Amino acid sequence: MTGNVITAGASPMQMTASKLADYLAATTKARQSHVATPPQLMYLVEEMDDFFHREFFTTPLEMSAFAGVLVMNTYTALLVTCRMIRLSFGAASPALRTLQVIH
Repeated sequence: MTGNVITAGASPMQMTASKLADYLAATTKARQSHVATPPQLMYLVEEMDDFFHREFFTTPLEMSAFAGVLVMNTYTALLVTCRMIRLSFGAASPALRTLQVIH
């Protein structure tokens, strides 16, 4: 390392990725599999969804706009996490643990 410059090895890096159509086909298969046979802990996710609907979406609440944005942001994070889990992304686990702490 010289000053603020970090020098890397001389080897070039080759990156590869599947095409979007391949990704969509694989995720569709994963989604269909989870619908046919829900994952073992799916009941926990359904409990969290029930909690949001019972506590926040059933009746009008007196809350600031900021609090409402935070609730919707957290609920959206739950939905995104579910989608990630259903697609078998390992990155979903920390997000799910965070949502479990909030719940």
